[in-house]
Amino acid sequence: MVQPTLASVQGQRRNSTHSVSEAQKTIVDTLAVLAEPGQVVELRIPGLNGRRTDSGYFTDWTKLAQAAASYNNRAEGIYVTVNPLQPALLARSSNRMTEYAKQSTSDKDILRRRWLFVDFDPVRPSGISSSDAEHEAAIARATQCRDWLAEQSISSVLANSGNGAHLLVPVDLPNDDGSTALLKMVLQVLSARFSDEVVEIDTSTVNAARIIKLYGTTACKGDNVLDRPHRRAALLDVPETLRPIDRTHLDQLIAGDLDEASTDQEETATRPTNRVRAGLKPSSERYSGSGRVEIVNIKAQFDMVAYAEQTLGVSAMADGHEYRLPGQKGFLINPEKGCWYHHGGQFGGDALDLVGYLRFGSSWDRQDATNFKTVLSEAAQFAGVEWQETTTRKRKDPPNGKKTNKSKQADDTESSEPKPAKPPKVDLMNLAQAWKQRYANTLAWDANVPAWRRWTGTHWQIIREPDTLDLFAVEIIHAMGLPVSNIGTVDSVIRLARALCKRQFLPSTRLINFQNGTLDLDTMTGHPHTVADNLISCLPYDYSKKGDYPTIADFLRDTIPDEEARRAYMTHLGLALCNDQTLHKALVLIGPPRSGKSTLLKLAQSLMGVSAGNFPTAILFSSESRGANSRATWIDHSPRLVCLDEFPEEAVRDDGEELFKSMTAHGGVSMWLKYKDERSENAWTPKLMFATNNRMRYRDSSGALTRRLLIVECPNSLTDVQLDLKLDTKFTPELGAFATACIALALEVLDTQKYPESAAMRALLMDIERNGDAVKLWVAENCIFEPNAFTTTHMLYENFRGWCEENGLHAVSRPKLRDMLYGYRAGVHSAKRRTAEADTGSTKPLWGMVGIRLRTLADDMREG
Repeated sequence: MVQPTLASVQGQRRNSTHSVSEAQKTIVDTLAVLAEPGQVVELRIPGLNGRRTDSGYFTDWTKLAQAAASYNNRAEGIYVTVNPLQPALLARSSNRMTEYAKQSTSDKDILRRRWLFVDFDPVRPSGISSSDAEHEAAIARATQCRDWLAEQSISSVLANSGNGAHLLVPVDLPNDDGSTALLKMVLQVLSARFSDEVVEIDTSTVNAARIIKLYGTTACKGDNVLDRPHRRAALLDVPETLRPIDRTHLDQLIAGDLDEASTDQEETATRPTNRVRAGLKPSSERYSGSGRVEIVNIKAQFDMVAYAEQTLGVSAMADGHEYRLPGQKGFLINPEKGCWYHHGGQFGGDALDLVGYLRFGSSWDRQDATNFKTVLSEAAQFAGVEWQETTTRKRKDPPNGKKTNKSKQADDTESSEPKPAKPPKVDLMNLAQAWKQRYANTLAWDANVPAWRRWTGTHWQIIREPDTLDLFAVEIIHAMGLPVSNIGTVDSVIRLARALCKRQFLPSTRLINFQNGTLDLDTMTGHPHTVADNLISCLPYDYSKKGDYPTIADFLRDTIPDEEARRAYMTHLGLALCNDQTLHKALVLIGPPRSGKSTLLKLAQSLMGVSAGNFPTAILFSSESRGANSRATWIDHSPRLVCLDEFPEEAVRDDGEELFKSMTAHGGVSMWLKYKDERSENAWTPKLMFATNNRMRYRDSSGALTRRLLIVECPNSLTDVQLDLKLDTKFTPELGAFATACIALALEVLDTQKYPESAAMRALLMDIERNGDAVKLWVAENCIFEPNAFTTTHMLYENFRGWCEENGLHAVSRPKLRDMLYGYRAGVHSAKRRTAEADTGSTKPLWGMVGIRLRTLADDMREG
């Protein structure tokens, strides 16, 4: 291999003499190394103007290079994906850039892993370029690591990132959780060997959709000053032969380094282990008092969410794939990644860091070795793992190669003892079949999520901590009389077991799970919970077929005096319990403050089995990326019914109106659903319910939005004396009987396909619609519909515009007014008629509307 010299690195230092054509050629040459011909590559420029991200998908390297060159020196960095993408992603932005891109490549879009990315970053303040000394130190450290990998028969590409250095190691692995865990351990091994206070290896670059600096472009962190210049990223050395390494080779690399790390730790056991966070890795990745394998085992079985809940005395709330703990010491915990961090902050770590923080008030790796032992012991106890502080010392020969008498005696003793027989080779399929035989009725793989589910006795619940599956695999391996030699065997058993333990978990519209059994809506009879029903949720109360609900009934009569409106409210809840998506209605509760609207929402949430009082905001109806994230979160949290303690008027205007209509009609909307195909799995399934103090105002020229709304009025406002603050808890014993009544109403409505709706409800909805639409309100006050009437368009529009000015409303254009009048009444249409002029007798054409005329004084007197 050609080793980079200081002069060759300094040749990349500044880009002032690097022409655009040269940059484009460098980019094309780079892609020829990193990607296969025809492979889809995303070009992404994040942080433009501080908030904008541009993105494009390319198979044409020349066009990609031209696009990248147009952004050079304008953005902090220009990046590309390196692992092969789904070819369908090209349709997002085919061989061109899209400004303000709403979507980018996610881990699920990666077909296979082709590269392990190792980032050598010099330690310095964030947001600035590295100095020449820091840059050269990173190049030198990457070169050392590259040489060491070469000794392990692993080839790699060396690159200058502009501020540090990169190594790209060719691999050939599937894109699954096992590969992610394996590559994560490889990065930890390299970091433990090559990271220090000067240069550190970033161990977070392990995700499959990782983007890297596009070599040939300029890294522009901070200002371009003399001692910290902007530099051009470039490939420094590419081996003639790049042979991908497989999982077995990586397992051997990890196992070999663990042995060496254990020996190195024992030699320095007497030294203090105080370490600052920027520079050195936590002690859990260097300490070997019980061996790193034991530490990894403790982490895998440690439930961070449960530990934080117990220690802080709070309850965690699911937030997508993370769990949020409220309070000043709140955390976001991601069990899938095994990490935690503060709200809005960067500080955090793994499971042992969490124990140390809650145990000592700061990360334990800032303390001494005694504190670490305390943390590890407490974590092991909470995880239910036996751990003893023992150290197996390895004998090392003196540096001069001469053995001491003790060494010779030990060698003689070892040579006289018979060597243990090698364990039999593992048949992974036999292990997977043993898994199925033991766990077929308690564990199942849900390919739609995808995740493992566990039978709880009432329903199939997602296993929140995937690493706990390792324990089941270890139990199977030990039961077969085999040792657990490496984590790769455990991963392989779990992966093969997936294929043998698949189940279809589809939402059922004919079965409802209660605590005391499952209700069959076809026969209205119940039966015990069974594994074969494949139900994934259970309502936290009993079904009561003949029970009564007097407290709830009295509350509903006081809150909703209109009997049909009460039936509409209960019908909506019943349809939500039945997972109905055929009737497209959203229910709106309107009334003054303290009229019981929020309590009605909480009653609905309790009936659906979700925590009462947690409501989304109007962001739920945003067309931006945060709206997609909110919808994905709430469809997981409350799949039957989503309640909002407000009506998002700003969300039902312009583009938001179409989104609102699609959600109320259970159509497709954009959602950030992990491992889901948005083209076929983006249906919004929950019913919607709102509460508002004021009458809504919205424009709905087609009437489609109005047809999807049910208005329920709550007219009675209570005083402080009349308020019952414990009313929510009084509802709980009656939920089963109330659910029975709601389901009965829902089944009736499913037969008639029509919600209960009183004349008062329809009148209130019509009044709201007119007040929200200036044209409809003008027609109601100023126009008469007659079959043969003819009014010129000029007269209609002048009257409409004058009325809007008097009432302070915005007047639409004349063509828009004409188009809207078409849809208000059958028979209204435009026509051209000829009229004679009084002076000359000549005729001229006039355009107007047939079927509508302006109201006159005679009309008012007749109606009076």
